[in-house]
Amino acid sequence: MARLSGDEFAMIVHGSDPSAAAAAAERVLEVMQAPFVISTGPTTMRVSVGIATTRDGDLSPPCLLDQADLAMYAAKRAGKNRVLPATAPAA
Repeated sequence: MARLSGDEFAMIVHGSDPSAAAAAAERVLEVMQAPFVISTGPTTMRVSVGIATTRDGDLSPPCLLDQADLAMYAAKRAGKNRVLPATAPAA
């Protein structure tokens, strides 16, 4: 897990099964929905998660990040607080 900027983070899930990335993203979504307390009282967060996967390294890290970013913005447009996979890998 790494903070990219502001409120954007990236997480790498190693494994050959793309469902592992989806499961990890769903777990992040679930954990972030739990209320927590800050100085002004209880609050909640909504997160939007985009997933990009690759097999055998066929996509470069920058390409994967771009695909995940596009999927995250699609999740935001779809109503936020959800996980969406990238729709098509870049060539």
